[in-house]
Amino acid sequence: MRTGLPRRIAERLRRPARRGVSPFRITPSEIVRPRSLDQILHLFAWATEHRGRLTFRGGGSSLSGQAESPHVIVDLSRSFRQIEVLDDGERVHAGAGATLAEVNSRLARHGRRLGPTMASATVATVGGLVATDAAGPAPAEGQQLRDTLEDVVVALPTGAILDTRQRNAEISLRLTDPHLVQGLLTLRHRLERPDTTAEVRRQFAIPNTMGYRVAALLDHDSPVEMAKHLIVGSEGTLGFVAEVTLRTVPLRPRPRPRDLEAPYTSLARRLPGHVLLEDFAVPATAIDETVAGLRGLLVKHSFTTEGITTTPDGCIRYALTVDLDDAATQRRFRRYRRDVVALIRAHGGSLRAHHGTGRAMSPFMLDQFGDELFEVMREVKHTFDPAMILGPGILLTDDPLTHTRDLRPGRSRSLLSRLGSRLGPRNGSPTS
Repeated sequence: MRTGLPRRIAERLRRPARRGVSPFRITPSEIVRPRSLDQILHLFAWATEHRGRLTFRGGGSSLSGQAESPHVIVDLSRSFRQIEVLDDGERVHAGAGATLAEVNSRLARHGRRLGPTMASATVATVGGLVATDAAGPAPAEGQQLRDTLEDVVVALPTGAILDTRQRNAEISLRLTDPHLVQGLLTLRHRLERPDTTAEVRRQFAIPNTMGYRVAALLDHDSPVEMAKHLIVGSEGTLGFVAEVTLRTVPLRPRPRPRDLEAPYTSLARRLPGHVLLEDFAVPATAIDETVAGLRGLLVKHSFTTEGITTTPDGCIRYALTVDLDDAATQRRFRRYRRDVVALIRAHGGSLRAHHGTGRAMSPFMLDQFGDELFEVMREVKHTFDPAMILGPGILLTDDPLTHTRDLRPGRSRSLLSRLGSRLGPRNGSPTS
């Protein structure tokens, strides 16, 4: 093998990786399908020694390009699928490769389910839910994945294992990865300055899945707890979540996918193009003014949408069908994107409410967080992953045009039909 990986782990790429639902299409150099935590650690050791780059992929259902890479894809869809129901369904312990549907099927007999709800439940994996801090199209309060997290088993890029179920997890982490422990404590001290603390609290007072949730450094005193909560929503760039223990929620009727799809039915009939999903959040008091500004920018840049969906907690969503195969349209889209970023930031908003950063938004991390917090996030990455082997370009990038590179050919309406419920309103109604 060109990589030097054991043949039982590595497979030479014979065809492109399974299609995801993001607008990006990147052919990886290889796909590897590890079957054990030991094999994951072998991958980490190989990547560290040979300057390799690894990107995790579960079900491929992420919307912002988190599972795309020209390097090695680590496909987890065939392994780590164990499920153990605990306490008569009050909790569940599951492997990274188990799907949301599989876990919920086991929990249903106890009248319970996982908090996140999504139309892609048959392919979305538990590892992916953790990586994106999933909520789904219509979450109730307390149903964001981080709100139900109890324990994790994480393989860190340095080769250490963080198992928060162990009573001596703190001592173990200090012995196996002292660089991580000291780095987290140093970053916490940096954020404790009053003005910096205030900015962190402001950033995450609204739905915000941009970057690393550095509020975890202030919310917890223990490096183990800091690490556990930073891993959630890190999009596979800080470590590999092999197993997770989650608290469950009562099984209640939920909106059917076709009910949530309604605002986008007519958009699905448009000519083929790239379907781009806008997913912002602003303080609730700024919703009306922000929506008016977005409508103005759509007119200014000659883009259209069937409707803008808003929710009481400040989320704003709409879908665009844009022909980014056309160079002139691509330039127009870049101008539109810069104007939209400026508008959302002017209203104190977040550029990604729930869909995560990914390649789609990584060029705008500095716009979102400013110099100081952006530098803190770079330090978070280096603290967990000093050799920078995980998720290149997915959350941090030096390429300002990542969001318009490596796009798949313009997609047809069939994709939007498959995604309908993921685009639907989050406890809100369309705004025409």
